[in-house]
Amino acid sequence: MPKLLLLSSAVIIAVFVMIDDAASQPQQQPQHFHWNTTNMKFEGDLITEFTRFLTRMIDANASNLSTDPQCLSELLDLTTGLQSNELWALKFIDSWGKLPSGIFAGHLTDLGNFDQCVGIVHKKIKSHYCMAKFPISKSSESNPFGADLRLGLCFPRSCSPSTVNEILQEIIRSDETLVAKCTSNERIPFSAIDWVAIGVFTVFAIIVILSSIYDYRLRKSERSGVELFKAFSLFINFKVLCKMSGNKRSPNVIYCLNGIRSLSIIWIVFGHCYMVVLLLPTNVNSTDILDWLKTPFSMFLQSGTISVDSFFFLSGFLLSWVAFKELEKTNGKLNIPLMYLHRYLRLAPVVAICMLFYVSMYRHLGNGPLWDDYTKAYHLCDKSWWGTLLFVQNYAFPGEMCFGHTWYLAVDTQLYLISPIILIGLYKWKKIAAWAITTVGLMGTACVFTIVVYNGFVAGQSAQTLGGDSTMMRKVYYSTHTRAAPWIIGIFLGWFMFQKRGQRIRMGWMAVAGGWTLCLALLAICIFALYPSNLDGAHKLTSVESAFYIAFSRIAWPLGLSWLVFACTYGYGGFVNTFLSWSIWEPFSRLSYCVYLIHLIVETAHGGVTRSSTYFSDFEMVNRFWGDFGITLLISIVVYLVFEAPMAGVEKALFGKSNSNQTTSAIPSTTQSKEHLCD
Repeated sequence: MPKLLLLSSAVIIAVFVMIDDAASQPQQQPQHFHWNTTNMKFEGDLITEFTRFLTRMIDANASNLSTDPQCLSELLDLTTGLQSNELWALKFIDSWGKLPSGIFAGHLTDLGNFDQCVGIVHKKIKSHYCMAKFPISKSSESNPFGADLRLGLCFPRSCSPSTVNEILQEIIRSDETLVAKCTSNERIPFSAIDWVAIGVFTVFAIIVILSSIYDYRLRKSERSGVELFKAFSLFINFKVLCKMSGNKRSPNVIYCLNGIRSLSIIWIVFGHCYMVVLLLPTNVNSTDILDWLKTPFSMFLQSGTISVDSFFFLSGFLLSWVAFKELEKTNGKLNIPLMYLHRYLRLAPVVAICMLFYVSMYRHLGNGPLWDDYTKAYHLCDKSWWGTLLFVQNYAFPGEMCFGHTWYLAVDTQLYLISPIILIGLYKWKKIAAWAITTVGLMGTACVFTIVVYNGFVAGQSAQTLGGDSTMMRKVYYSTHTRAAPWIIGIFLGWFMFQKRGQRIRMGWMAVAGGWTLCLALLAICIFALYPSNLDGAHKLTSVESAFYIAFSRIAWPLGLSWLVFACTYGYGGFVNTFLSWSIWEPFSRLSYCVYLIHLIVETAHGGVTRSSTYFSDFEMVNRFWGDFGITLLISIVVYLVFEAPMAGVEKALFGKSNSNQTTSAIPSTTQSKEHLCD
């Protein structure tokens, strides 16, 4: 009997015998899993059945199988190598995944040894790695992540995925698709877009080097030179990046915004780090995740979507805070075309560069058994790239967005497009316009409420699906008309503080204490309101209750932030203002746009190169976060110095310090124009 076939059968037999034993003893099943083996049928002795199957495969007269003859031939050669104890042949079987230990703890994947498999060298046979999924259970409310058993397999490369799938189907008597694809270590050939990316990055690198040399020589000769030629100088841009105010604080700058922006982007990166790991099939303690979801700490991640509302609030606030000063100077006029051009030139080039890397060089960064699963989203860019560059992807391609997390930029840009109407209206008609805008904002909130109730959505669904595409995400998460409330509240706060500029607002200690109490209560409610419904035996939220939370949390969160900004600005922030206004936040705040664009590339790549089992815990997650965050920061510094800051310098050299420079909305970043946003 060929050793390959015997060893293969032994692994698979062990899996299904154990599963069959588990299914026959329901009293030993834990609460989290429901084993279902109704789609697996075995007749007689499994070894005998497998032997008969082998005989049919090798028989040249077999006509009921579509197996490639070359695959059969190489399987026979492999069998001969095993009989002779040849190392290359033994590596095939040794690299197979084995039955995982701790199945009832949720350890349902053994990736085997990917590198050993794809690295096998033989004069006749080349290898490739295949991932097999055995449907041993169904997803249920108590097991939302599913429970398919996954094993890594190593086969000759001539055995196509369909052939391997056919072999496994015959063994376990199943019509399920068990193997969809196989992976080898062959380098992906460079395509046209790859060479375009290499050319673009090379040109920018040369320009940066030449600009830096030009600036250096000017400094040595103490000449000013041409500003446009110095825009890409590393000396200038690095100095801008590292600039901190220290004790030289301007009374016209709201420094606490740097801390709010920085902490918000850290929260987003931290939350996405958890999301990537929760999606890993390699966790040896997946059932512990269900218990983790019931902890108070998990609510910072489950409610992490409200961190995006912080940026919508900051966007509206900074826009109005700066625009009203400009309106006062120009007697109610704005250069709207130049505003739009300015914003596009600040956002689009960096997005385009990151997206170019994403659709080209990104797929060459690594490999592994999970690499394709974690990096395949770049294929969405084939048809939706233009939507991202025009910032309409949230409506044009919902659920199929290229560079998906940039949906925020689309929403913020669309709000920016309508901002002149709101800003000029508030400046000229004040209270009448304020009531009209408030009415529109409340209509948006009512729209969210109605959508949630009508569709029967439940709060927390997006967290349970780990941000995956769903009807709920499309209707109440990506759409601009459902995300405008925090932005409008930011507009109103900026308008209020503009009217009170230069004034000293005096408040009694009871009013200050009441403001902080209300602020902390609103923020805490937004984060922890869903916690009781996560506990065992708790009342499950209805769609009406969910509608109240989803709709009004988008008002409560920015209202809490409004007091935070107000108190820190007018001297009632105390140690909170000291912390948020810490000078160290300023350089990071300038990097936050690049961090926002890059962090998911780093985190998904980290998930894609996973080759062994992982353990889920908060400590492990914090440890992983700092690694991802550190790499993201380093790459962000490079992108800022080579692309973001130079493009701002080019714009300044071409257009000068135009009026529109003062009306940039607060994307999650502090570009060079933010240096004078609050002047």
